Amino acid sequence: MAKPTREPDPRPGRSPGYPEKQPRDKRDSRTPPAPEPAEDVGEPPAKKGG
Repeated sequence: MAKPTREPDPRPGRSPGYPEKQPRDKRDSRTPPAPEPAEDVGEPPAKKGG
């Protein structure tokens, strides 16, 4: 049975009418890439390069 691409998938995490988003991209959208703990402690923010 081939389901139409227009129909939204009953799976959670996917939005109807939106393109398939990767699980990694989804998390980045919700929460920014936080630096590694312990290592960043005491070190200057310049280490991040941002």
